Order: sequence, then C-alpha cells, then structure tokens
Amino acid sequence: MSTSISGLSNLIDTYKAEPEETGNTLARFLIKLLTHGAVKNKIVAAAGPEAHHISMSLNHLVEEVRQDAIATCLTKFRNPDFSVLTDAQSAKYVFNAVKHAAHALVDRHLGSKRADGKGRSKGLSNFPFKWHTEKADPTGYAAVTSAEADVVNSDPALVLVQSQIGAYLDSIQHSNEKLHLCMTLYLDGFTQTEIAAVIGVDERTIRNYFQKAKSAIANSQDF
Repeated sequence: MSTSISGLSNLIDTYKAEPEETGNTLARFLIKLLTHGAVKNKIVAAAGPEAHHISMSLNHLVEEVRQDAIATCLTKFRNPDFSVLTDAQSAKYVFNAVKHAAHALVDRHLGSKRADGKGRSKGLSNFPFKWHTEKADPTGYAAVTSAEADVVNSDPALVLVQSQIGAYLDSIQHSNEKLHLCMTLYLDGFTQTEIAAVIGVDERTIRNYFQKAKSAIANSQDF
C-alpha cells in the first residue's frame, strides 16, 4: 500500500516557520514516503549494469541514500527563498532528491564514470563487500541482482512511444486529472511505486491507469 502525500506541503510550510519544533515531524513523514523499494529502484537505475558491484550491502546503501536525500530536502525547505509547492510538486522534488543522492553515492562506491564512458575509475571486484569489512556479502549481491529485475519489470503494462504519450496527455489534460498526472510522472522517470505515492492511490490503480492509456493509444488514429 502506498503512502499518501496529502499534507506534505503544509508540513513544509510549517517547517519553514518553526524548523526546530516541526523538523522531526517532517523527517518522519519523508521516511515513511521514501519506501525501501522506491529508494532501491533509484539506486539500481543509477548503477545500471554494474549494480552487482556495489561495495556495500543493499540495505545499508538504501538507508544512506534515504538519509542523504532527507537532509538535502530539509536544508532546501528551510531556505527562505524556497517557495512551497503543491503536494504533488513537493513529492516530485523529494523523489528527485533521492535520484540525485543515488547517483552521487553510486559514484562514491563504484567510482565515477571515466571520461570515455567505458567503466569507472575504481577497479570493480567480482563480489560486493559489506561496508568497512572484508567479508563477502552474497545476500547483498542477490538483493541487488533481483533489484535489477524489479526495475526492468516495474511497469509491464506500459510500453509506449513517448511522442504517443505526449499527444495522449494533451487529449486528457482537462478530462482526467489523475490519469494525466500519472502519465506525466511516468514520462519524468517516476516508478510505479513512486507515482502511487504522489497521487495517493495503490499500485494496482496505477497499473490500471497504464493499461487504460495503452488501450486508448492503441485504439486511436490520433496518437
């Protein structure tokens, strides 16, 4: 079941006014929003085919990315120049912070990509290792390997050309706001789990939205 984003912007607004009194409440909300699966998908997407070489257990890296993203968000939200957005826009900002944290931490643990785009600056081992130890971590290896499959199969109902989705979005902009938001987030790279969290519905509903869009595009001559 997804976590609703309802009230996120109000929490941010309150945090800007009284950061010392409301910081913990906002942080707990963000922790609940950033589920293990949502963070894991960002890590695997950032690592690409080298995900199984990550030099620490997946659970530890998920928590490191989550904490880094939350710290980034709290700092940004506290900035006097930051304008409080709608709940959906605020949630999108939070998930983008996770995406950037995942890329930064993957670069730290794998080494930045070389200028020629071939491999990374650090030598990669055949097995991942737990952080600060020399013991192989086959459990972490299996978890990251299976996570790759999760990303590949995250949205099985939707295989569409982006130009088709764009034309379809124009046609439903005012008639179906939730479906329009769902497809907009999909184009922005959000996973099924993240879209469900932003909209405040379960993942089955998101799959139904995807299937509805796919059918509408397939049956129309206009897209």
